[in-house]
Amino acid sequence: DHALIVGLEIFNVITALGFQSLALLAPNGMRPFDAARAGLVLGEGVSALVVGATPGPSGFHLRGGANLCDTHGVSAANPDGSTVAAVMQQAIDAAGLTAGDILAVKAHGTASLLNDEAEAAGMHRVFATVPPMLAMKPYIGHTLGACGLNELLLVCGAITRGHLPPLPGISAEPGELDMTLNQTWAPVGRGAFLLNYFGFGGNNTSLVVAND
Repeated sequence: DHALIVGLEIFNVITALGFQSLALLAPNGMRPFDAARAGLVLGEGVSALVVGATPGPSGFHLRGGANLCDTHGVSAANPDGSTVAAVMQQAIDAAGLTAGDILAVKAHGTASLLNDEAEAAGMHRVFATVPPMLAMKPYIGHTLGACGLNELLLVCGAITRGHLPPLPGISAEPGELDMTLNQTWAPVGRGAFLLNYFGFGGNNTSLVVAND
């Protein structure tokens, strides 16, 4: 009746050297969508979640999701945002919702130049008015294989307490990508939320979760 999902990422020298060789490691923290963004910081994390067919104590449930493969390049997402937009729209459609029903979006937000460019372009393709945007990697780094579950639990935990987590001073102004991030502990009600996970050269995933 239930499944246990575990996310785990620990430091790996080969992984770190790979990102370094691509010049994707930021010297002074992660700033997604910001004019001063300079790459990512690697993080470690472990998380666990029990899911089942009946509602759990968190009040959240999965409304829909989608997974697509971006074959634009081995180390770059399609900068026009088309593949990013496609997976988000499929997730929203699978949830039986429209883009206007989404209360907030948890961005993948790696703070790398091309990945943020593609995600921003995709957001503008899907949303006539972009909802409040969140990003968790400036707090915990990019936890790679564990980031899906780590960020899901952190975002749902904050929303359960009635607020959207902020990133004060990061992408406070729209900038060249025309994207802003939530700056304060903004109150939020019940509804549907979109969570994005976009990896270059491969898997793009969007989930719609709801606590309505």
